[in-house]
Amino acid sequence: MTDKIEIKEHQLVETQTITKVAVQVIQLVLNQGCKLSYLLYSDDGKLVKNGIMDLYGDDYAAWGSNDQFIIDYVLGKLGLIQKTI
Repeated sequence: MTDKIEIKEHQLVETQTITKVAVQVIQLVLNQGCKLSYLLYSDDGKLVKNGIMDLYGDDYAAWGSNDQFIIDYVLGKLGLIQKTI
């Protein structure tokens, strides 16, 4: 069988566990804001999801020179908590 069969809309939800996140600034406009890229990985190193978010206004001003702010910002927006060693 190779034909596609029409069905009623059905929401398919898949759950995956992520254990690592990579964050980087991909575009920076001095004194205005930036775009951040994030990549979410499973324990075996597979890329599960990626995305881009903006950092502007008061949040950008709060960045200062502490790059941990960027990590905390992205994790907070994604609802994630950094694992302590």
